[in-house]
Amino acid sequence: MSEFELITLRNRLQRGRENKAQRGEWFAAVPIGYLKLPTGEVVLEPDEQARAVVQLIFEKFEELGTARGVCRYLIRHNIRLGFRCHKGPKRGQLEWRRPQPARIVWILRHPIYAGVYGYPLHQEGRKHPGTGRSENGILWLPPEQMRAFLPDRLPAYISWEQSQANRQRLQQNRSQLGSRGTPRRGEALLAGLATCGNCNGSLRPVYPERKTPHYTCDRHLRELREQT
Repeated sequence: MSEFELITLRNRLQRGRENKAQRGEWFAAVPIGYLKLPTGEVVLEPDEQARAVVQLIFEKFEELGTARGVCRYLIRHNIRLGFRCHKGPKRGQLEWRRPQPARIVWILRHPIYAGVYGYPLHQEGRKHPGTGRSENGILWLPPEQMRAFLPDRLPAYISWEQSQANRQRLQQNRSQLGSRGTPRRGEALLAGLATCGNCNGSLRPVYPERKTPHYTCDRHLRELREQT
């Protein structure tokens, strides 16, 4: 096919996706706690235990206040998340996987759990002009910036008001300008600049009582695994 034909085909596919999104019918994949039927309809996960875990995440976040705290609770009590495989020979089957903090944040941020269909949900952050890589990761879009925003379109686990409160709380938990973050003391000149020699991740300043302040890598804590 010529380059022109490829561009035309790509544009047609994109227009078809946009039209389906405006009707609240386009899904690349549905998140955990939901199931897409062969008819295209999206329903709550039929497995009762998998639904209960999703509901527990929202209840524990309201109680504990942090996504990492919710993740620690699930791991401590050996509670796993139920995933539907989207590809491969096990497609459509339910698998139980160890929770990760990033997955908990995804669930708490996703508007589908409040019954809202949104498209697009996020966009890439600003790209570095030299490397072309996104410097800010994935940025979740507010409703007013989505091209399609359809409340009460899908079955819900929580209300839209609670979903917004959860997103606001997550935002305030972040350690950045304009956010409450967590209590800190002292000033570190190399915060965000010093990196770990093992994993190349950012080092975090630590100010222990009666000990010399130092920098430490806590990537193993964020990923909830043993330190290497």
